[in-house]
Amino acid sequence: HADSVEIVADRVYKPGDQVCINYGEKTNGEILLSYGFIPKDNSYDACLLDLTISNKYVEAIMEGMDLPTQKVFPLQMSAIPEGLLRYAVVASLEPETEEEAKVAIHSLYPNGCSGEDSKENKDVNLSRQMRLQALTWLLSYCKSKSGTYALGLQEAKELAVSSHSSDIEMMIGQAILQEHRILARAQFIMSQMKREV
Repeated sequence: HADSVEIVADRVYKPGDQVCINYGEKTNGEILLSYGFIPKDNSYDACLLDLTISNKYVEAIMEGMDLPTQKVFPLQMSAIPEGLLRYAVVASLEPETEEEAKVAIHSLYPNGCSGEDSKENKDVNLSRQMRLQALTWLLSYCKSKSGTYALGLQEAKELAVSSHSSDIEMMIGQAILQEHRILARAQFIMSQMKREV
């Protein structure tokens, strides 16, 4: 029927068993916005870095190679996402001609779109200069992103624990506080990586 919903169990449940749902690969902020709560343990919680190519020459070459001119990377507490450094090199490029852009992008993505996720396009194959360029640009980007939140770190902390906050205000504070923590951790990891280059 068009006006019905069918739910299929993944196993046999006994009366009284708790049935859990998977909300998908969503951050705590996305779950809070969509469902009105924050899960206790969410392995997908992240601070989303939305990188966009702003140079017109780089954008034209990327589009011509069927490579994305905008990409979202989920930053988590544990590690820097694969491919972030390579994409940050591209996002930080400032060529003055389309030919300069073409040479730079072909060196970063020799197989174009078909090789975007291939072994030769992983961050481990970046030169020392490219890694430094990417890390410097990303550290600046993360610092500026920290300033875009409606609540600063201290305000988010206060909202998350205040007895005067409603439940939803506390969860908003918790979600923003966690994103601030993830950004701070990512900046720490990137600073360490930069020192090791």
